[in-house]
Amino acid sequence: MRARLVYAAIVVLGLLVAIGIAGPAVQFSQIFTSLGVIGLIIGFALIRTGDDEGTVSFRSTLLRTYDGVDIFIPNGTVFTTPVENLTVNRTRRSRVELRIARTASVARARQVIRQTLQGIDGVLAPAPAARCMRWEGVAGQRAGALARGAVTAMAVPGRATPAEATGRLLTRPHSPTTTSPAGLHALRVAATRDALLYVPSTYRADRPAPLVLSLHGAGGDAESGFYPLRPLADAAGLLILSPASRVSTWDVIRGEYGSDVALIDRALAAAFDRVAVDPELLAIGGFSDGASYALSIGIMNGDLFPHILAFSPGFMAPNAQRGRPRIFVSHGTRDAVLPIDVTSRRIVPQLEKAGFDVTYAEFDGPHTVPPAIARQALDWYLPMEDAPR
Repeated sequence: MRARLVYAAIVVLGLLVAIGIAGPAVQFSQIFTSLGVIGLIIGFALIRTGDDEGTVSFRSTLLRTYDGVDIFIPNGTVFTTPVENLTVNRTRRSRVELRIARTASVARARQVIRQTLQGIDGVLAPAPAARCMRWEGVAGQRAGALARGAVTAMAVPGRATPAEATGRLLTRPHSPTTTSPAGLHALRVAATRDALLYVPSTYRADRPAPLVLSLHGAGGDAESGFYPLRPLADAAGLLILSPASRVSTWDVIRGEYGSDVALIDRALAAAFDRVAVDPELLAIGGFSDGASYALSIGIMNGDLFPHILAFSPGFMAPNAQRGRPRIFVSHGTRDAVLPIDVTSRRIVPQLEKAGFDVTYAEFDGPHTVPPAIARQALDWYLPMEDAPR
């Protein structure tokens, strides 16, 4: 038996030497492949070759695709084609590219993607960061959005001053230069989508009054920005300033701070020229996208706004913190537009961890602000000792 094995080994060795003398025209890999050795070497690993992915059998590679198709690939092809082993390491990275509408909220899309990843079994914690990049179309116009593992923001470049780009408001309360009677006033700070100022019937020019910069939700305008505090303004002696975003929603939600910051600064200056405002009772607030923007702008300008009222916010994107404003947040437990579990129930703990004084009110309802919640917010903002008399 041993003699036969030695004889067979000599024969095989002689064949290999002969093949080596014959030259490079004959490859050892071809011989091994024909013997099915490659299948034995690779075993049953999960692999990808070309555009196909599956498991390896012995003489041929069986790729059973995720949609249930069986693909048999000769092991010779596998041997001469780069092979990716998807199971040799315990973790691997996947890349997903997404496109979103150019009018969509980039910040919200980025937040939703990351929160979705956190809820998937097998994804490492913490979830990977969402990366944003610009993609400019013809003549520098916004052409759409591209996502690489998250979302790419696209915006028209080069139009914001340094202060606007950082979300910084420069206007401060000052003595009025004119007077405004009670009622609704267009401030004429923009050719289209202007800002409106509501002066309550109880306003007195010799008594500085509280003022809320109130921001509308997505698709809104200056008139809708008075929601939800307008019905309470006269009794509370509350001034309400409502600017309109330059397009359907606020700039940072579309990608970066800029034109809306400039408009708000002009609107505040125009309002301070017309009415006497108590700096200690100056607030910023809003609903939905307006609440998200109010949180963002308010935290970055806490030295201007001592109070923030956020009704059903979706996110916050401050790039700095100045001051430490008090914050009121409300949200409906049945909100289908901005679900509470991935918005306020995450935002509020982050604010509290950062040291902010937060009052949080949940209510049984959808994406709205019930009158009782609006009243609760106003009472929080204007305690009896601070309310104008």
